[in-house]
Amino acid sequence: MELKSFVLILSVFVLIHKSCAQNRFLVNVVEMDAVTLANPSMRCIGTVLSSRHILTTATCLLAVPRNRILGIEAQFAVTNSSIHFINRTTRHPDFMNSNRNVEALTSPRNDIAILEIDNPLNTTIFRPQSIGALETERSCSLFALNTAAANPGAIVVAINRPSTCVYDNNQVFCSIILSVEQCLQVRPGSPVTCGQSGFIGGIVVNNCSHQNLIIQYHNVGQFRNWIEGVVSGDMRSEDNFDY
Repeated sequence: MELKSFVLILSVFVLIHKSCAQNRFLVNVVEMDAVTLANPSMRCIGTVLSSRHILTTATCLLAVPRNRILGIEAQFAVTNSSIHFINRTTRHPDFMNSNRNVEALTSPRNDIAILEIDNPLNTTIFRPQSIGALETERSCSLFALNTAAANPGAIVVAINRPSTCVYDNNQVFCSIILSVEQCLQVRPGSPVTCGQSGFIGGIVVNNCSHQNLIIQYHNVGQFRNWIEGVVSGDMRSEDNFDY
């Protein structure tokens, strides 16, 4: 009887552990000291697309101090993480042309980038996501800052179509969230899922406004061909962005 109970408890533990591991797909895009690699600080959130490719925003890569470098922090638990160096950054080719005044950017276009890291992630822990699309007629799940360190949790959001968000930008979808506390958890690059597991529909492209609690997104489905081309290697337009 005791042996059966032990086996049952062990089986439940393995099942829970496996389920949690399969739900982990967020990493932190951090900046750190260029020499010592000390003092990593978060800039934004990244979504795992393959063992070596991370999806985030192009604005996340701007204005890195000269004595700092960017990297990827993959967190297995709150106190257990690994740092991965970035070999290549590829921003959407129309990002700079469509955002002339980047410093005053409030409604971005083509604000999307792929980071390629040196050592691959363990994809049995960090599950690569496929490219889906935002849906405006249903509730979606926004994955926020306080869930990146462990297994993802989510804030339920309703996605509004571009015509109700920014009058002159058909790339920006938006949501209004419920509290300042939730607003503070959201970072650029935070992914949104709408329905099917393993597919992301959008990423956050701004810091949440504390005044009106509005979050803006890009619909990654609009960039599917470019994203999949970069990840597959069919589109090798290396970004010469000097950070």
